[in-house]
Amino acid sequence: MNIEEIGMGLGISILLISTVIPGVFALLGGILAFKQIHKHQEQKQRKELQLLAFSQYVPLRLAAHERSLLFLERIQFEQLVMRNQPEQHSANNFHILLKQDILAEFEHNIVQQLYIHEDTWRLIVASKNEVLSTIEASFSSLNNDKANGIQLTQAIVKRLKDSGEEMLYTKAISALKSDITQYFG
Repeated sequence: MNIEEIGMGLGISILLISTVIPGVFALLGGILAFKQIHKHQEQKQRKELQLLAFSQYVPLRLAAHERSLLFLERIQFEQLVMRNQPEQHSANNFHILLKQDILAEFEHNIVQQLYIHEDTWRLIVASKNEVLSTIEASFSSLNNDKANGIQLTQAIVKRLKDSGEEMLYTKAISALKSDITQYFG
């Protein structure tokens, strides 16, 4: 090997090193940049999906609160009596009608629990149960097979007046309103 060959080999090595090493660095930089861009796009898409899901969830949640509030309003005794006309029924039929009305309304709204705070939903269920038990206890207190719907209504009013306590549906309505205020600010 002569000096020219060594110089030529050295020149080729230097040429390879001076082009390959920057190329490797450029390739690594490109890969890193691509990963960063891809990661940023994934995060952006994830945020967009969350925003879309949230924008669809909010109306459902609001509607659930509205439906639950309507349910609680409909199971208040004044509303039940007005809708079901006690003067047209015996006490036995009227108490069955009231219970059926409440249970049908509740079954119609049971899915709302998906969008309502668990504690608030428990209050709604307890409200329903309290109204049902008040109707049942009032009916049982009549001790008269010939009693009519008006007498049952009077027994319910007397029971409510005698207890002097606020019905749970009032607390449940307040809890629903509080949830909405807390959620929507």
